[in-house]
Amino acid sequence: MSLWVRRLLGSHMCDLLIARGDAVVCVDNLLTDAINIGNPNEFTISELADHVLAITESASSLVFEPLPSDDPLQRQPDITRARTELGREPTVQLAEGLAHTIDYFRSIGIGS
Repeated sequence: MSLWVRRLLGSHMCDLLIARGDAVVCVDNLLTDAINIGNPNEFTISELADHVLAITESASSLVFEPLPSDDPLQRQPDITRARTELGREPTVQLAEGLAHTIDYFRSIGIGS
């Protein structure tokens, strides 16, 4: 289970990602700007919703609304800097990550 924590370091905001006990930290004196550590495997929100419905065995249905005019059509992060400067890249695929996330929320009594 990943946990995002926002921390204030001096006058700079940094994100800390803890994934299965391993941590990636934005440290003020080592990095000069943000490094995207997202997942470059692109999928649509509809695909994400379909995965969630399948994993949770939900009877919910999807409602489709028009996109806002400024909505980006592509959300595929460039993680080149994460690979080269941090030696990091995602190892957990969408279905596995969702399964862990849903299991966690069920374990704390949400969505049982």
